[in-house]
Amino acid sequence: MNQFDLSRIAEQRVETRISDELSGLLDKLTVNQIRYCVARQTTTELGAAALECGLQPSTVYNWPPEVEEAVRVIARDSVATALHLRRRCLVEAVAVKVAGLRSEDEKVRQAVASELINWELGLPVQRSDVRASGGVVFTVLPPGET
Repeated sequence: MNQFDLSRIAEQRVETRISDELSGLLDKLTVNQIRYCVARQTTTELGAAALECGLQPSTVYNWPPEVEEAVRVIARDSVATALHLRRRCLVEAVAVKVAGLRSEDEKVRQAVASELINWELGLPVQRSDVRASGGVVFTVLPPGET
């Protein structure tokens, strides 16, 4: 089991804690409303949080009560909220990465191409032979490979 597997298991455990309440609330909110809810984690003033997000305070005063409920739920489970937001933005992030393939800069195109290939196929195997006294050969393989 490698570090990625352990990370994924930990993430799945956190995901199981996401309440129906939190998922339901976040799914109903717009991106601006979620940004506002995140800003509200550092200030109790509605207007200040609105301005921090580039919104007019009058906008947030007219939002439905679910937005303020989301503020309270997010405060209780910020890790689950972060995972939800990350998943919600994943497609956009991948689109930005893929757009790098059309860059004018050859180095950028090469770097993006390599990164996308590594995501899909994994890093190339890098074997190292270490010879010990007595002629014994040790081969170091990546985790999970035998």
